[in-house]
Amino acid sequence: MSEPTPRPASAQPDDEIDALLTLSRHWRLLVVGPLIIGALAVAGSFLVDPTFTARTSFLAPQQQGGAASALATLGPLAGLAGLTGGARTPAEQYVALLRSTTIQDRIIDRFDLMKVYDNKYRSDTRRDLEQNVRVLLGRREGIIEVEVDDHAPERAARVLEELVLRDEEPEE
Repeated sequence: MSEPTPRPASAQPDDEIDALLTLSRHWRLLVVGPLIIGALAVAGSFLVDPTFTARTSFLAPQQQGGAASALATLGPLAGLAGLTGGARTPAEQYVALLRSTTIQDRIIDRFDLMKVYDNKYRSDTRRDLEQNVRVLLGRREGIIEVEVDDHAPERAARVLEELVLRDEEPEE
């Protein structure tokens, strides 16, 4: 059997020259292509409406007040009726309250969100509101985190304020 013959050392520069020739032939595509893609990406970013996020964290009220006290007074019956969603601590009850349909409906009516979200049905508006409002129980015990996304920064802040502060005031 014959052994394969090694390539002569002079073949390597030819490969490099061939690569440089190929690059020089396609320089326009290599330079102009990324510039065009970058310009399209920048133009596309101006077409997207900005989304503003209002965010806060607070301790769950230990002394139940407002509508949260109604859940606390029901005690185990609230859990049986499914009103608290299985919430056991005051913080979990408060999160369940903030996620409730009653609170969502109040926010929808107060800020006329059916028109803002361009929905015909309240259930569609609730779904959109659920996507834009996040109420989470924080990592530390009793900390509740609330975030509201909206295309209008003022409305995001006002919805957040309504969710967090309005619960303690008596219903009108």
